Amino acid sequence: KRVLIFLCFIFLIIGCGKSQESNIEIIQKELKPLNIEISDRLVSIYLPSNYLETQIDYPVIYMNDGDGIFTTDYSWQMDSTMEKFVESGEKEPAIIVGIHNSPKRNSEYVPWDWYDTIDGVNREGLGKEYIEFIINEVKPYIDSNYRSLTGSETTCIGGSSLGGLISIY
Repeated sequence: KRVLIFLCFIFLIIGCGKSQESNIEIIQKELKPLNIEISDRLVSIYLPSNYLETQIDYPVIYMNDGDGIFTTDYSWQMDSTMEKFVESGEKEPAIIVGIHNSPKRNSEYVPWDWYDTIDGVNREGLGKEYIEFIINEVKPYIDSNYRSLTGSETTCIGGSSLGGLISIY
């Protein structure tokens, strides 16, 4: 498990920077969490370039702050970086699920109550509820609609800043 988190971290570092042109298609789907404390969520899904030509199941990387992980002018460029790794033979292809953040990002990415120094108020940590949303709603959606490997050894979660904090939690 630590190796998968480390690989996701390294993958992010290598993929950061200004984007290059890409013809990679990203699927978007809006999910409405059952827990009303968690905001509605857009997820962006990258499928490997050979997905439609094969019948194999793929590992899945779930990424927090998913609105900034795919190729744009300034992003983590996980889609184009994955393509480069696969083309070079360094990595096997994987499905990447970008879980977009919400206006409640700070609370959803923190698993304990916290003090907001900007507004001077105590805030409720919704990290546990957010992780339950991923486990009970996002992952089952991906596993039932895409050819994904479902085991813990083929699934990882990542993010940076608070997205990294909730990934470790």
